Amino acid sequence: MKTKLLLFAMLCFELSHAQLNYSAGTVTSPIPPVPITMPSTAAPNEIFRFQPGNVTQLDLGTNFNFTNSRWFSMGKVVTGTNTAYGLRFQLPNKALTFGYNNVTNLNPRIEWIGTGVDLGNLEFRVANGFGASGSPAPSTVVATMTSFGNTVFGDLALFGVPTATSAEVGIASNNPFSLDVKGGSTAGVNVDSSTLGLKITSSDTGADIVAKVKGINILAANGTDTFGANIESSLG
Repeated sequence: MKTKLLLFAMLCFELSHAQLNYSAGTVTSPIPPVPITMPSTAAPNEIFRFQPGNVTQLDLGTNFNFTNSRWFSMGKVVTGTNTAYGLRFQLPNKALTFGYNNVTNLNPRIEWIGTGVDLGNLEFRVANGFGASGSPAPSTVVATMTSFGNTVFGDLALFGVPTATSAEVGIASNNPFSLDVKGGSTAGVNVDSSTLGLKITSSDTGADIVAKVKGINILAANGTDTFGANIESSLG
């Protein structure tokens, strides 16, 4: 009798927790066959398939809004005449999306969305592990894309607070070279500018050039062009 009561209690426990999940339909087994375009060795390994639509989780809040909820969605989302397909992670006042904001688009996108201080930057990091609970492993910033459209490789702090007039690309490095260009049959670096083509400010060596033919070729035309190259060095 005790065994039967224990089994009944466990069944009630599982049913009560199962109601925390929702589904637009039941799970079908076996999975209905469809024409398989993947390798034949992979087709029999399919163990779960979502129906067409949108898979979600509402982790915080009472609805899927932008301002005070935390949720994710994966799959197809239809809004009016627009059909998005991809993955979205939503936190209060900011979101990160991967995929196509419209299935008719040619190019996919990675996009982070927000307003004001909630927008932040997009970081690419590398680490040698996940760390322990409550103590994430230290990581190194490889590159940062800012909300102004700039990209910095290395430590963004070395460039200060980015602005709308910051350089489009920045490189922060303690290595012998910040930029190493190899290959190409013509120009390793081609600078085309109507004002300042190249400006080097250095406390040591502004430019160290070793070349078989031309180390540097500067052409500054009259008219709107000003400098072909402007080099400043504290050592002269």
